[in-house]
Amino acid sequence: MLRFSLLPLIVALAACDSSCASKAPTPPDGAAAPQFVWPVPDGWRKETIPFPLDFAPDLPYRGLEEIRFAPEFFDPAAPAYFSYAFVWWLEGRPELDRSSLERDLARYFAGLCDAVGGKKFSFDPKRFKAMLSPGADRAAGARSFQGTIDAYDPFEKGSGREITLNVELSTWDCAAAGRRVLLVKASPKPRSDTIWKDLADSEGAFQCK
Repeated sequence: MLRFSLLPLIVALAACDSSCASKAPTPPDGAAAPQFVWPVPDGWRKETIPFPLDFAPDLPYRGLEEIRFAPEFFDPAAPAYFSYAFVWWLEGRPELDRSSLERDLARYFAGLCDAVGGKKFSFDPKRFKAMLSPGADRAAGARSFQGTIDAYDPFEKGSGREITLNVELSTWDCAAAGRRVLLVKASPKPRSDTIWKDLADSEGAFQCK
């Protein structure tokens, strides 16, 4: 049973007005305002949800997930289909090494697909897999990874089709806030596609207060 009204990606289906361009996320009821700023690009949508995630409650984290959806995220014919970035803004200093990230991202997408499309589509649990390798670290104290995630598109327009996402991950500590940050960029498009510049621009706009 879902504790909050809708899953984060389903919420993005709602009509988006000028409030989507606000610079700081709106925290869930009762939560303190997060100590970061992440502007929403024109035409993109946002969502903020708390950990533990109802669709993946076994992920061992506390904090927030903050999401930025590219335009027409849900449309398989759109240039930016299923392209987005998300941040895990985590309490404490959880270990985010390659093996834990592979495990947790597989859990994340398996839980999401089951919660959104499990009653409409058939998903093979063995397909959910994240495969990562070290990437080029972009800043001192940061760790980076890149790779792929095998999952499904559980939404109506996606019809439960298989999907493989290319992903780039960065993790670092925001010392002033006492938080560990994981920023993930994901798209089924190859890294030569222009959507990756937009995703990189979004990553570069994220700032701890």
